[in-house]
Amino acid sequence: MIFRLIDGVSRLDSASWQGMVSERDSPFLEHHWLSAFEDSGAISPGEGWQPLHLVGFDRESDAESLSSPRYALPLYIKSHSWGEFVFDFAWADVASQLGQEYYPKAVGVVPATPVTAYRDINPAGDPQLLGMALEYLEKTLPAMGIRSLSFLFTEDDFAERLEPLGYHRWVHQGFVWARDEMEDFDAYLARFRKNQRKNIRVERSSLEKQELTVRILRGEDLGSAEADDMFDLYEQTNDQFGPWAAKFLNREFFQLAFQRCASQILLVSAEDSGGNCVGRSMLVFKDRRMYGRYWGSRGFHKHLHFNLCYYEPIDFCLREGIDLFDPGMGGEHKIRRGFHGVEQYSMHKYFDPMMDRIFAANIGQFNRQARQIITSVNDSLPQKADN
Repeated sequence: MIFRLIDGVSRLDSASWQGMVSERDSPFLEHHWLSAFEDSGAISPGEGWQPLHLVGFDRESDAESLSSPRYALPLYIKSHSWGEFVFDFAWADVASQLGQEYYPKAVGVVPATPVTAYRDINPAGDPQLLGMALEYLEKTLPAMGIRSLSFLFTEDDFAERLEPLGYHRWVHQGFVWARDEMEDFDAYLARFRKNQRKNIRVERSSLEKQELTVRILRGEDLGSAEADDMFDLYEQTNDQFGPWAAKFLNREFFQLAFQRCASQILLVSAEDSGGNCVGRSMLVFKDRRMYGRYWGSRGFHKHLHFNLCYYEPIDFCLREGIDLFDPGMGGEHKIRRGFHGVEQYSMHKYFDPMMDRIFAANIGQFNRQARQIITSVNDSLPQKADN
């Protein structure tokens, strides 16, 4: 296989890239999502994200013309760690104490998307291609002055394939909701203990008492106006957090996503009695998986967040036969809505041998702490013992 590094997913035509992506791959690895990040300028060199995707070809002629690709690893060269949601600032401090530079670094990641969704794009399923790709990268990247190579929020089997190739596993605590043969919302409620069932019913009925109506928008329902409004809510929500905000995307990204990816977007909206939108959540789904992404509201409306971000999406999953719902990062309130703690993984290799040994020697302590948190989360689930 002949490898090339390309400075943007749009260097390949959409059909060529999409021809590599399987139905089981996450939507965020598809051409229309990656190109929306890059074409909008939200994920760009000016923002500290240099696309440098690895693409493999069978023949030299294909590599020269960038046609008929057979393998891909979406990669970015980073000059900072924001927008990754794997907070490696402590390791940057270690590098500084060793008198080393930490950046630039190479990261395989779906930008600004902290859900388990990353893997190599390998339509042939050839297990040897990953090792070949990494051998190429581990020769090429250090020669470019790049200090490390990491893969973030990896799918489980991809992490397992990386580990014997010298990549160190860093465990992070995440959440997931699993349908687990539940057929409707009543079956979902039946999993909880009596008091929590009552709480969920009260929270879900509170919107009607506030004269708020929930609308589900998808596909052709999504247009430019909905994209603008979702960005306004996203921006307003992030403005509340000052320097700790996670506002990494721009208005143009939402416009492009709603144009190119509408068939995979679920918009859950709440309207008041005058038909005015008071809040929305934006989710992404494909095959049997759903991912929570963005949310925002205008003013305070009791239990609005729980309804738009959890109850309505779970109800949608139950109706549509979606098995797993990854709601994104953070929030102990997820525990009381049926989400359980899971391990999420990032995989790391430092090209400096000393830095790599220090990481390997200490990451076990981080992982033990993360696993203790996951155990504590799952011990506190308000569900019946047999669930």
